[in-house]
Amino acid sequence: MSVSVDQFVRTHLIKGERITETGTGNAPNAYPTYNLGVSLTCVSPYITFCGVYYQTTEAKNGEQELRVDVQVIYLPILHVKMPTDGVVTVTGYGKTSLMDPSSDPTSVVLSRHQALTLRTVIAKMKNLGFEDTCMEDSLLLKINVVKHGKVVWSATADECPGALAITSAKTSPILDGRSCPFWHVVSTFFVSGTAKATKSQVHGCADSQYS
Repeated sequence: MSVSVDQFVRTHLIKGERITETGTGNAPNAYPTYNLGVSLTCVSPYITFCGVYYQTTEAKNGEQELRVDVQVIYLPILHVKMPTDGVVTVTGYGKTSLMDPSSDPTSVVLSRHQALTLRTVIAKMKNLGFEDTCMEDSLLLKINVVKHGKVVWSATADECPGALAITSAKTSPILDGRSCPFWHVVSTFFVSGTAKATKSQVHGCADSQYS
C-alpha cells in the first residue's frame, strides 16, 4: 500500500499519452477500488482508440491488488469505391438545424478530377463500427451519381452519429463520416459564401494523419 499506482502512472506518461478518467468503486464487504484510465498513442489507419486502465484495491497484510486492462478499438477500412463513370453531383447546405431540415442547398457537378479525388478519400474511410443513439440530427451533405438518367450510387453525411451512409445496387455500408481528408476535399467543391454549414465540418474534425 506504500506504492501509489496513480502517482507512478502520472509521472511516467509517454509523450502523447494523457489521463482520460479517474474514479472509485464500492461494493458490500469489500475495500474500495480506485480506477485510472490512460489514452495511448496508437499510430494506425485502422485503430480509432487505444487505452490502458489501472484498478487497485487494498488486499491483506498492507498490500494492494492491481488489475490492468487494455482496450483497442479497431475499425477496418472498407475500400468503398464510388463510381465515376456517371454524373457526380454533391449538394451542401448553408444552414443546418437540429429542429428543422437543412436549408440553403448548393449543388455542384464535379469534374472528372474532382470526382476521382472524392472517390480516393472515400475509399480510405473506416467502417463506422457502431452508431450512437441520437435524438436529433442534421443532414450535412448529399452525393449522387447518375448514369443514363438513373441514380446508381448515393451517399448522405449527417451530424449525428457522424456517418456517411451509402446506397448502391450491391451494398449499403455506413462509414465513419468524421474524416478530415473527406471534409477537406468536400469543402473545395463549393465557392466562397456557399454551403457554409457543410464546409464548417473542416473546422470541427479531429485533424490527424489517419482521421
